[in-house]
Amino acid sequence: MTHHAQSRYNEAENTYRRVLDLSRAVGNRSFQFEAISGLGRLHQTTGRPTDALACHAQALEIGQVAAQARAHDGLARAHRAQGDAAQARMHWQQALGTLSVLGLEHTEDGWANAADIRGLLSWLPASWREDAALPGEGRISAGGAI
Repeated sequence: MTHHAQSRYNEAENTYRRVLDLSRAVGNRSFQFEAISGLGRLHQTTGRPTDALACHAQALEIGQVAAQARAHDGLARAHRAQGDAAQARMHWQQALGTLSVLGLEHTEDGWANAADIRGLLSWLPASWREDAALPGEGRISAGGAI
C-alpha cells in the first residue's frame, strides 16, 4: 500500500477499510485478507499491537494456507510488542512450518521470510527483553499492495 509505505497512516487506514468493505460486499476473501492483514501491519507500525493482534487473528481465519504464514508472522510481531515471547515464538514457528510445508522461503509479498523468522526464533530465547528492538521490526515493504 503506497500510503502505508509513505507514512501516510490515516490515508492508509481509510483505504484498507474501503477495500475491506468492498471485498466483503462482493465476497472476495482474498482481498478481505489483504485489507485485514494490511490493517494489522499498519497497527503494528503505528504502535497499536492490540489492534494488530485482532486484525492478524481475523486474517488467519480467512487466509489461504500461504497467506496464513503472513498472519502468523503478524501475530508473532504483535505478541512480541506486547512482551509475550512464548506466543511470539509459537506463531513464528507456525509461520516457518507453513512456509516449509509449501516449500517456500518467503511469501509472495516478502512479508513472511523464513530466514528472518529463523533469525528471530534464534534471537528470542537468548536475549529476550521486552524493550529490545528486533531485527527488521517496523519495516515497510513495497510488496503486498492491494
